[in-house]
Amino acid sequence: MDLIFFGMQGAGKGTVGKVVAEKLNLKIFETGGALRVLAQEDSELGKKIKSIIEAGHLVPNEVVMEIVEDFINKLEPGQSVLFDGIPRSIEQAESLNMLLSKHDREYKAVLIDITEETALERLTTRKLCSACKTVYPGNYESETCNATK
Repeated sequence: MDLIFFGMQGAGKGTVGKVVAEKLNLKIFETGGALRVLAQEDSELGKKIKSIIEAGHLVPNEVVMEIVEDFINKLEPGQSVLFDGIPRSIEQAESLNMLLSKHDREYKAVLIDITEETALERLTTRKLCSACKTVYPGNYESETCNATK
């Protein structure tokens, strides 16, 4: 069974997701990360995604669903997934539901709910790991994330 973590930016989806994925042996599909990787590619799709991201816009739903489907098609049989950062809209939720149904994938959606004040505090104090460039909480005293240590 797949899990879908959603909530405001800064809610902790990625942080909690890593712990849950490790305990349940889930593959993680992190939408933003997948898009950033593709944006670095010298392909037509990569260039398109890069220009959209640099303009500060959301990547169109059809493109995101194509990337998700490609990810699903490459999974080992029986491998469950934790989806992080998707859906970002009602339209995307409907598209993701149809896509997962098409591939006979059962899922549970988990809302990680925090206040806007908490989200703002977390987002404005985030740090960038000097070694691996991962974003991590600002309350860590180290200049590198836990994964780099």
